[in-house]
Amino acid sequence: MDRKIYNRGILGQCWYNFTEALVYGLVYRPTPKELIYNKKIKYGEGKLQYINTYNPKNTEGKRPLLIYIHGGSWVSGITEMRNSY
Repeated sequence: MDRKIYNRGILGQCWYNFTEALVYGLVYRPTPKELIYNKKIKYGEGKLQYINTYNPKNTEGKRPLLIYIHGGSWVSGITEMRNSY
């Protein structure tokens, strides 16, 4: 098998997604009760152009903002796996 095809082709992507799904099962934590989880908010025309957000239930006053962008080259990934961060 050509190594380049394995690393970048369908088989490689399936392997990455499998390992991420396995780790997701190990690190899953439910959303804390004081947060609202907004899942798959569209920001573009593409089917994969969406964002997940967390908002506090108590919205009084100013709040800090944290933007987390995972390193993954936009090749594969399970967005829900990053929820524990």
